[in-house]
Amino acid sequence: MSDVTHAYRLTLVPHAARLEGELLLPAGAHLLETVSWVPGAYAFMRYGRDLVDVRAEDAETGTPLAVVREGWTGYRVAAAERAVRVRFRVAMADVAWGELAGYVSLEHAVVHATRVPHVRALGGAVRVEWIVPADWAMHHPAGATAEGSHTFVYPSFAAWLDLPVVAGAFTERIRKEGSTTFHHVFLERAVGMD
Repeated sequence: MSDVTHAYRLTLVPHAARLEGELLLPAGAHLLETVSWVPGAYAFMRYGRDLVDVRAEDAETGTPLAVVREGWTGYRVAAAERAVRVRFRVAMADVAWGELAGYVSLEHAVVHATRVPHVRALGGAVRVEWIVPADWAMHHPAGATAEGSHTFVYPSFAAWLDLPVVAGAFTERIRKEGSTTFHHVFLERAVGMD
């Protein structure tokens, strides 16, 4: 897909309750941002609070690029003449934030784009390659185009923001109501599971 402006490689690290990310961007100076609200919860929050160790480099040569924190939600990356590679880590141990921002545990993960940096000014489609433990299953909601079993292309960052990805141990129940199919994903037994 030629209109992809953000190419992510996201690795779930269960033993550290963290997400490790790599983002490939086109040449130029970029303002990386995390969102300050999410669909369903419109109060302004510091979702980027757990985004740490943000580094950037020339993707071809590996030459480091300056990264400067900007406000609550941003990081400014110095201009580059070639593609830019950004690396980052996200602490995802807080289950209380799981519904809005996702979390990673030893058994499973629920991941939203909430804490993942993006460049709003670029627009365009977003490709995400997920690296998960070998024995973990994945459930991905509709709204993205699959490119293999663990890579998905979203029409925009905003589209990805509203699509939680579940990996690890979970139970899926599929129910059909008229012409609509519902996928229910349970991390533990709950009312309505059976």
